[in-house]
Amino acid sequence: MRYYVIDLSTLPKYEQSGKSVEDKPRKHLHRVLKNFELFYVNSGELWLKQGEERCVKQGEIILHAKGEQAGTRLAVSSFFWLHFEGNVEIYDNEEAARLSCAGKEKRIYFAEQFTLCSEDRLTVMLTELNHYFFEKKDGLVKDCLTGALLAELGAQYRQSVSPYTENKRFAEIIGWVSLHISENFSLAALAARFGYNGKYLSFLFRKFTGRTAKEYLTEKRVECAKRHLTGGTNSVKRVAYDVGYEDEYYFMRVFKARTGMTPSDYRKTFSACYYT
Repeated sequence: MRYYVIDLSTLPKYEQSGKSVEDKPRKHLHRVLKNFELFYVNSGELWLKQGEERCVKQGEIILHAKGEQAGTRLAVSSFFWLHFEGNVEIYDNEEAARLSCAGKEKRIYFAEQFTLCSEDRLTVMLTELNHYFFEKKDGLVKDCLTGALLAELGAQYRQSVSPYTENKRFAEIIGWVSLHISENFSLAALAARFGYNGKYLSFLFRKFTGRTAKEYLTEKRVECAKRHLTGGTNSVKRVAYDVGYEDEYYFMRVFKARTGMTPSDYRKTFSACYYT
Protein backbone atom coordinates (compact mmCIF):
# COMPACT_ATOMS: atom_id res chain seq x y z
CA MET A 1 0.00 0.00 0.00
CA ARG A 2 1.28 3.45 -0.90
CA TYR A 3 0.64 6.62 1.11
CA TYR A 4 0.30 10.07 -0.41
CA VAL A 5 1.51 13.21 1.37
CA ILE A 6 0.13 16.42 -0.12
CA ASP A 7 1.40 19.89 0.74
CA LEU A 8 -1.63 22.19 0.59
CA SER A 9 0.34 25.36 1.35
CA THR A 10 0.37 25.60 -2.46
CA LEU A 11 -2.97 25.12 -4.19
CA PRO A 12 -3.23 21.97 -6.31
CA LYS A 13 -4.01 22.48 -9.98
CA TYR A 14 -7.39 21.16 -11.09
CA GLU A 15 -7.28 19.49 -14.52
CA GLN A 16 -10.66 17.87 -15.14
CA SER A 17 -13.35 15.79 -13.45
CA GLY A 18 -16.56 13.92 -14.16
CA LYS A 19 -18.80 11.03 -13.35
CA SER A 20 -19.06 7.75 -15.25
CA VAL A 21 -22.09 5.51 -15.01
CA GLU A 22 -21.57 2.03 -16.42
CA ASP A 23 -24.83 0.05 -16.46
CA LYS A 24 -23.22 -2.69 -18.55
CA PRO A 25 -19.99 -4.51 -17.61
CA ARG A 26 -17.04 -2.47 -18.79
CA LYS A 27 -13.28 -2.48 -18.27
CA HIS A 28 -11.45 0.77 -17.60
CA LEU A 29 -8.97 2.17 -20.14
CA HIS A 30 -5.31 1.18 -20.38
CA ARG A 31 -3.25 4.37 -20.54
CA VAL A 32 -0.37 6.43 -19.14
CA LEU A 33 -1.44 9.12 -16.65
CA LYS A 34 0.23 12.52 -16.99
CA ASN A 35 -1.18 13.70 -13.65
CA PHE A 36 -2.79 12.29 -10.50
CA GLU A 37 -6.21 10.67 -10.79
CA LEU A 38 -8.66 10.13 -7.94
CA PHE A 39 -11.57 7.70 -8.20
CA TYR A 40 -14.55 7.51 -5.84
CA VAL A 41 -16.90 4.57 -6.46
CA ASN A 42 -20.46 5.28 -5.34
CA SER A 43 -21.98 2.03 -6.59
CA GLY A 44 -20.74 -1.29 -7.92
CA GLU A 45 -17.00 -1.91 -8.17
CA LEU A 46 -14.05 -0.85 -10.33
CA TRP A 47 -11.02 -3.05 -11.05
CA LEU A 48 -7.81 -1.12 -11.63
CA LYS A 49 -4.11 -1.83 -11.76
CA GLN A 50 -1.18 0.44 -11.04
CA GLY A 51 1.59 -1.75 -9.73
CA GLU A 52 -0.90 -4.25 -8.31
CA GLU A 53 -4.49 -5.08 -9.13
CA ARG A 54 -7.09 -3.56 -6.80
CA CYS A 55 -10.87 -3.77 -6.56
CA VAL A 56 -12.39 -0.43 -5.54
CA LYS A 57 -15.81 -1.02 -4.00
CA GLN A 58 -18.76 1.22 -3.19
CA GLY A 59 -17.78 3.90 -0.68
CA GLU A 60 -14.05 3.64 -1.40
CA ILE A 61 -11.54 5.96 -3.05
CA ILE A 62 -8.29 5.20 -4.79
CA LEU A 63 -5.60 7.64 -5.92
CA HIS A 64 -3.28 6.80 -8.81
CA ALA A 65 0.03 8.54 -9.45
CA LYS A 66 1.52 9.49 -12.80
CA GLY A 67 2.39 6.46 -14.90
CA GLU A 68 0.78 3.40 -16.42
CA GLN A 69 -2.78 2.59 -15.40
CA ALA A 70 -5.07 -0.19 -16.58
CA GLY A 71 -8.51 -1.59 -16.02
CA THR A 72 -8.30 -5.33 -15.40
CA ARG A 73 -11.83 -6.77 -15.21
CA LEU A 74 -15.30 -6.11 -16.51
CA ALA A 75 -17.63 -4.60 -13.90
CA VAL A 76 -20.77 -2.52 -13.51
CA SER A 77 -20.11 0.69 -11.59
CA SER A 78 -20.83 4.34 -11.01
CA PHE A 79 -17.86 6.48 -10.07
CA PHE A 80 -16.54 10.03 -9.88
CA TRP A 81 -13.06 10.83 -11.17
CA LEU A 82 -10.76 13.81 -10.74
CA HIS A 83 -7.42 14.69 -12.38
CA PHE A 84 -5.12 17.17 -10.66
CA GLU A 85 -1.52 18.29 -10.25
CA GLY A 86 0.01 19.14 -6.91
CA ASN A 87 2.90 19.01 -4.49
CA VAL A 88 2.65 15.28 -3.73
CA GLU A 89 5.11 12.86 -2.13
CA ILE A 90 4.64 9.08 -2.13
CA TYR A 91 5.70 6.79 0.73
CA ASP A 92 5.72 3.01 1.05
CA ASN A 93 4.75 2.96 4.73
CA GLU A 94 2.29 4.90 6.82
CA GLU A 95 4.65 5.82 9.64
CA ALA A 96 6.98 7.69 7.26
CA ALA A 97 4.01 9.53 5.75
CA ARG A 98 2.66 10.45 9.18
CA LEU A 99 6.03 11.72 10.40
CA SER A 100 6.47 13.89 7.30
CA CYS A 101 3.24 15.70 8.27
CA ALA A 102 3.97 16.03 12.01
CA GLY A 103 3.63 19.64 13.16
CA LYS A 104 2.81 20.83 9.64
CA GLU A 105 -0.78 22.01 9.54
CA LYS A 106 -1.03 22.25 5.75
CA ARG A 107 0.43 18.82 4.96
CA ILE A 108 -2.04 15.96 4.83
CA TYR A 109 -1.74 12.28 4.02
CA PHE A 110 -3.93 9.32 3.26
CA ALA A 111 -3.63 5.77 1.97
CA GLU A 112 -3.75 4.96 -1.71
CA GLN A 113 -7.10 3.24 -1.12
CA PHE A 114 -9.51 3.48 1.81
CA THR A 115 -13.20 3.52 2.77
CA LEU A 116 -14.79 6.91 3.31
CA CYS A 117 -16.43 7.81 6.63
CA SER A 118 -18.82 10.32 5.04
CA GLU A 119 -19.56 9.68 1.38
CA ASP A 120 -22.09 12.50 1.07
CA ARG A 121 -19.44 15.17 1.67
CA LEU A 122 -17.29 13.87 -1.17
CA THR A 123 -20.32 13.47 -3.42
CA VAL A 124 -21.31 17.12 -2.91
CA MET A 125 -17.75 18.40 -3.43
CA LEU A 126 -17.17 16.36 -6.61
CA THR A 127 -20.60 17.30 -7.96
CA GLU A 128 -19.76 20.97 -7.43
CA LEU A 129 -16.43 20.53 -9.24
CA ASN A 130 -18.27 18.85 -12.12
CA HIS A 131 -20.66 21.79 -12.41
CA TYR A 132 -17.73 24.21 -12.57
CA PHE A 133 -15.96 22.06 -15.16
CA PHE A 134 -19.09 21.65 -17.30
CA GLU A 135 -19.86 25.37 -17.19
CA LYS A 136 -16.19 26.29 -17.79
CA LYS A 137 -16.11 28.54 -14.72
CA ASP A 138 -13.28 30.21 -12.80
CA GLY A 139 -10.11 28.09 -12.64
CA LEU A 140 -9.10 29.50 -9.25
CA VAL A 141 -12.36 28.30 -7.71
CA LYS A 142 -11.74 24.81 -9.12
CA ASP A 143 -8.21 24.77 -7.68
CA CYS A 144 -9.55 25.87 -4.27
CA LEU A 145 -12.29 23.24 -4.35
CA THR A 146 -9.71 20.58 -5.28
CA GLY A 147 -7.57 21.62 -2.29
CA ALA A 148 -10.60 21.48 0.01
CA LEU A 149 -11.51 18.04 -1.31
CA LEU A 150 -8.00 16.69 -0.66
CA ALA A 151 -8.05 18.17 2.84
CA GLU A 152 -11.40 16.44 3.42
CA LEU A 153 -9.86 13.13 2.33
CA GLY A 154 -7.01 13.63 4.79
CA ALA A 155 -9.49 14.27 7.60
CA GLN A 156 -11.64 11.28 6.67
CA TYR A 157 -8.61 8.99 6.50
CA ARG A 158 -7.55 10.01 10.02
CA GLN A 159 -11.08 9.31 11.18
CA SER A 160 -11.24 5.96 9.40
CA VAL A 161 -8.10 4.54 11.00
CA SER A 162 -8.51 5.79 14.55
CA PRO A 163 -11.97 5.52 16.08
CA TYR A 164 -12.54 1.83 16.77
CA THR A 165 -9.06 0.36 17.26
CA GLU A 166 -9.83 -0.25 20.97
CA ASN A 167 -12.61 -2.63 20.09
CA LYS A 168 -12.22 -4.68 16.91
CA ARG A 169 -15.55 -6.36 17.57
CA PHE A 170 -17.29 -3.00 17.42
CA ALA A 171 -15.42 -2.23 14.18
CA GLU A 172 -16.97 -5.42 12.75
CA ILE A 173 -20.42 -4.16 13.77
CA ILE A 174 -19.83 -0.80 12.06
CA GLY A 175 -18.66 -2.60 8.94
CA TRP A 176 -21.78 -4.80 8.91
CA VAL A 177 -24.02 -1.75 9.37
CA SER A 178 -22.35 -0.03 6.40
CA LEU A 179 -23.04 -3.04 4.16
CA HIS A 180 -26.63 -3.55 5.33
CA ILE A 181 -27.76 0.04 5.95
CA SER A 182 -30.59 -0.36 3.41
CA GLU A 183 -32.20 -3.09 5.51
CA ASN A 184 -34.89 -2.21 8.05
CA PHE A 185 -33.24 -3.81 11.11
CA SER A 186 -33.75 -2.83 14.76
CA LEU A 187 -31.12 -2.24 17.44
CA ALA A 188 -32.33 -5.41 19.19
CA ALA A 189 -31.79 -7.43 16.00
CA LEU A 190 -28.34 -5.90 15.53
CA ALA A 191 -27.39 -6.70 19.14
CA ALA A 192 -28.64 -10.28 18.83
CA ARG A 193 -26.69 -10.79 15.63
CA PHE A 194 -23.41 -10.00 17.38
CA GLY A 195 -24.23 -11.61 20.72
CA TYR A 196 -24.72 -8.43 22.78
CA ASN A 197 -27.65 -7.19 24.79
CA GLY A 198 -29.24 -3.96 23.60
CA LYS A 199 -28.09 -1.82 26.52
CA TYR A 200 -24.44 -2.81 26.15
CA LEU A 201 -24.50 -2.23 22.39
CA SER A 202 -26.01 1.21 23.02
CA PHE A 203 -23.15 1.89 25.45
CA LEU A 204 -20.60 0.91 22.77
CA PHE A 205 -22.18 3.25 20.22
CA ARG A 206 -22.01 6.16 22.66
CA LYS A 207 -18.43 5.32 23.63
CA PHE A 208 -17.02 4.95 20.13
CA THR A 209 -19.19 7.26 18.01
CA GLY A 210 -20.43 9.83 20.55
CA ARG A 211 -24.00 9.17 19.38
CA THR A 212 -26.80 6.81 20.24
CA ALA A 213 -27.25 3.80 17.99
CA LYS A 214 -30.44 5.34 16.59
CA GLU A 215 -28.68 8.63 15.81
CA TYR A 216 -25.81 6.79 14.12
CA LEU A 217 -28.11 4.63 11.99
CA THR A 218 -30.23 7.64 11.02
CA GLU A 219 -27.13 9.58 9.98
CA LYS A 220 -25.88 6.72 7.79
CA ARG A 221 -29.30 6.17 6.21
CA VAL A 222 -29.62 9.85 5.38
CA GLU A 223 -26.11 9.84 3.85
CA CYS A 224 -27.11 6.83 1.75
CA ALA A 225 -30.33 8.58 0.71
CA LYS A 226 -28.36 11.63 -0.43
CA ARG A 227 -26.32 9.43 -2.78
CA HIS A 228 -29.48 7.82 -4.18
CA LEU A 229 -31.10 11.22 -4.70
CA THR A 230 -28.15 12.84 -6.46
CA GLY A 231 -26.99 9.80 -8.41
CA GLY A 232 -30.28 8.36 -9.67
CA THR A 233 -33.86 9.05 -10.72
CA ASN A 234 -35.84 6.72 -8.45
CA SER A 235 -38.87 8.18 -6.71
CA VAL A 236 -38.61 9.46 -3.14
CA LYS A 237 -40.76 6.50 -2.08
CA ARG A 238 -38.30 4.08 -3.67
CA VAL A 239 -35.30 5.89 -2.14
CA ALA A 240 -36.95 5.67 1.29
CA TYR A 241 -37.40 1.91 0.84
CA ASP A 242 -33.83 1.47 -0.44
CA VAL A 243 -32.36 3.06 2.71
CA GLY A 244 -34.45 1.08 5.19
CA TYR A 245 -37.65 3.11 5.62
CA GLU A 246 -41.01 1.50 4.88
CA ASP A 247 -42.91 4.75 5.50
CA GLU A 248 -41.91 7.38 2.91
CA TYR A 249 -43.54 10.22 4.91
CA TYR A 250 -41.57 9.33 8.03
CA PHE A 251 -38.43 9.20 5.88
CA MET A 252 -39.22 12.67 4.49
CA ARG A 253 -39.59 14.08 8.02
CA VAL A 254 -36.33 12.48 9.14
CA PHE A 255 -34.48 13.68 6.05
CA LYS A 256 -35.67 17.28 6.43
CA ALA A 257 -34.85 17.29 10.16
CA ARG A 258 -31.27 16.19 9.35
CA THR A 259 -30.61 18.34 6.26
CA GLY A 260 -33.04 21.25 6.43
CA MET A 261 -34.35 20.27 2.98
CA THR A 262 -36.96 17.90 1.61
CA PRO A 263 -35.62 14.98 -0.44
CA SER A 264 -36.99 16.55 -3.63
CA ASP A 265 -35.36 19.92 -2.89
CA TYR A 266 -32.07 18.19 -2.07
CA ARG A 267 -32.16 16.37 -5.41
CA LYS A 268 -32.82 19.62 -7.30
CA THR A 269 -30.00 21.43 -5.50
CA PHE A 270 -27.31 18.75 -5.71
CA SER A 271 -28.32 16.85 -8.82
CA ALA A 272 -25.14 15.24 -10.20
CA CYS A 273 -23.52 16.06 -13.54
CA TYR A 274 -22.82 12.95 -15.59
CA TYR A 275 -19.87 12.45 -17.89
CA THR A 276 -18.51 9.38 -19.63
